[in-house]
Amino acid sequence: MKDKRTAILEATLKLISERGFHGTSMQMVADIAKVGAGTIYRYFENKEDLLSKLYVELKIEFSEVLLANYDSTLSFRGRFHNLWKNMVHYSIDNPQKTAYMEQYTNSPFCDHTMEEIHKKYFSKVANFINEAITQEVIKDVPIDIIAIFTFETAVALAKKHSNGMINLNDENIEIAVNMCWDALKK
Repeated sequence: MKDKRTAILEATLKLISERGFHGTSMQMVADIAKVGAGTIYRYFENKEDLLSKLYVELKIEFSEVLLANYDSTLSFRGRFHNLWKNMVHYSIDNPQKTAYMEQYTNSPFCDHTMEEIHKKYFSKVANFINEAITQEVIKDVPIDIIAIFTFETAVALAKKHSNGMINLNDENIEIAVNMCWDALKK
């Protein structure tokens, strides 16, 4: 049996994906998690704290998957390809989690305190990008813009795949990652 905290987080993810932030009440979370409403407050201060902690846990999980098989001895192109493909596969395999992170990032709940989470868990990615810029392998543009043109493209393609709008087979993934690399390289 799952622990109560995990059940609460999973119920929140499910409900938010179906009903959104404002359409999800703490009572609904308690009902789906099969816990008393008061039990939620043993683990989380309030709804905002619950949403924030769920986001942080998902970002940590995502960073671990993103950096799986990261090899700093590979070429910049090789490292980029690994990171990008890891992102696509995570997004395809975890559409609910990906949608939650995207929704939370674009909500008023996401504030400057989340910057520390990004710095802590995504520092290898930032270091990789900065090193590639310094060595003039990729264009010298802000990391946020690089992320939009490359990594957010991976998420968007994965969503289209999950919705049956495109087929991201191995060949199409390779085409897409090469297009993103071509947009990025100097």
